Amino acid sequence: HVLPGPWNAEASHNASTKPRFELEPDADLARGDSPDYVNRGFTVTVRLTRPGGDGVLVAQGGDAHGWALFFQDGALHFAINRGGTLEEIVSSDSAFGADSEISAVLGADAWLTLAADGRALLRRKVGDLPSTRPVDGLQVGRDLAGTVGEYTSPFAFSGEIAGVTIELGPR
Repeated sequence: HVLPGPWNAEASHNASTKPRFELEPDADLARGDSPDYVNRGFTVTVRLTRPGGDGVLVAQGGDAHGWALFFQDGALHFAINRGGTLEEIVSSDSAFGADSEISAVLGADAWLTLAADGRALLRRKVGDLPSTRPVDGLQVGRDLAGTVGEYTSPFAFSGEIAGVTIELGPR
């Protein structure tokens, strides 16, 4: 009898090597097709057709590792999970709920900038860059697998998303 060796999530599923992703509304990427954002900065730009006050704009990962950009009770949240420790940056600036483009830029220096229609409205240092790839994939407009933030799946966005661009920085 041959017993399988220990399961290794990193070896079992390769990450996409693409540095840029153009995603449609309701995109659902498997882990192996999702951005490899580990130990690097990245930019997420969400183009809205119709604003909304609740729901996930983009989420990758789950309650152990991952990140999400979402609205909850009209406030914009950027959440990062590192080993089950959740860090959330929240802005209740009303511009996020009214504008047509929302972006989150997590720099290689772990500084996060949240912007609406190109205007930076919040800048804050986060604990660190994510260092582990999540098992879960990426979804636009909802979070189907394990949730990154403190919300209940699928937490579908109440507005309408035109598209999402994710650009990965260098390692």
